[in-house]
Amino acid sequence: MQNRLIFILGSQSSGSSLLANYFRLAGFALSPKAAATTFWEDTRLNALNELLLTRNGISWHQPVPGRLTVPTAKTDDLCRLYLAANPQTEILKDPRFCLTWPCWKNIAPDIDFIITFRHPLATVLSMASRFNLSRRHALNLWLSYYTNVRGFLSPFIEFGSEISFDDYRDNLIRVCRFLELPFDETALARAFDSIKIHYAGSSSLASPLPGQHAALYNQLVTNAQAT
Repeated sequence: MQNRLIFILGSQSSGSSLLANYFRLAGFALSPKAAATTFWEDTRLNALNELLLTRNGISWHQPVPGRLTVPTAKTDDLCRLYLAANPQTEILKDPRFCLTWPCWKNIAPDIDFIITFRHPLATVLSMASRFNLSRRHALNLWLSYYTNVRGFLSPFIEFGSEISFDDYRDNLIRVCRFLELPFDETALARAFDSIKIHYAGSSSLASPLPGQHAALYNQLVTNAQAT
């Protein structure tokens, strides 16, 4: 029987690895392959989600704002096979979930989602450096990923650019209460001690955001405060 499933949704460089590591240290089960990686992601899950995207004419680095994967009998089978092979897994993380979540929700309607995000420019500068993308391309990625999750009735958690432990702890406590999960401060402290974050300083974040991005970021912040 499958355990309770919690999917972590967020673009690359959004604080999702910190969140996944927190849950791991708090005793929640990741898949064995995810638990052995730096970013707490199962490469088999990455490949499956990329296949779901390909079937819909998109990829993780070429998404289309508002376009999501469409569940079919074939995608249902693929997702069920993955979950059946990982029955003890409780926490799943892959940025592609922002685009593929309809396929997973179709076969596991009780999935809980947590949406994690940072200031768009902090994420964009990190993604541009990590994946050798132009700033414009990275901005489009950010917009596409979060356009697809902004209306969720799920907890949103902001990973602030200044990496304040106290602020993040308060946000995570709210998320845990929303999902009726225990909060483990020791696990969070250990997760914070282990992260190596490359983030933009305040001067880098002073540049104005394009209108669509600013409006979407403000909506995400409002969603997080409402958790």
